[in-house]
Amino acid sequence: MMVRYKWILFVIVICWQIVMFFALGPATGFDAEWVIDYVVNPQVITDKGLDGASYLSNSPNNYLLFFVELGIYKALPFVTSPEALLLVMRVISVLVVDVCAIGMYAVAKRYLNDSVANIVLLLWCILLGLSGWCLHPYSDTFCMPFTVINCAFCFWLLSQKTIDKAFLSSWKNRFLSSCLA
Repeated sequence: MMVRYKWILFVIVICWQIVMFFALGPATGFDAEWVIDYVVNPQVITDKGLDGASYLSNSPNNYLLFFVELGIYKALPFVTSPEALLLVMRVISVLVVDVCAIGMYAVAKRYLNDSVANIVLLLWCILLGLSGWCLHPYSDTFCMPFTVINCAFCFWLLSQKTIDKAFLSSWKNRFLSSCLA
């Protein structure tokens, strides 16, 4: 019974994202949207008087976003304006969040149990899927797949028979006790 409800919730979240997608106005002024302007027009200057290279040097957290947007801008011939690139990036942002939700659910189900996987999906839907931030192409969104892959790798590593879990737990306890002391 729970199986059906969690996927119904996921579909509701996707429908809500579609409604927000069409209700959301133009650019919001975040750093990520300035990066869109810089990708389309490399001569643009920020409101702080920085050119693109200086801006990326001062905000290196936006390099991944810059390269993703630049790749999409160069690869898709119909993306010729900042508005078109913003629209494509919003679609990709939502897809990344939703695919990562399913990926994290699958990781939790495989390495933990169904109850934890259901809680992961529920929290992901409520905290990420229903919020409007997933529609804004921001650097955090494009780091999510790496986080999901890292979680999967860590769970896989801990499930291997060749790892001495007593060593890991003793190392963890010594590290935590030294941090808390």
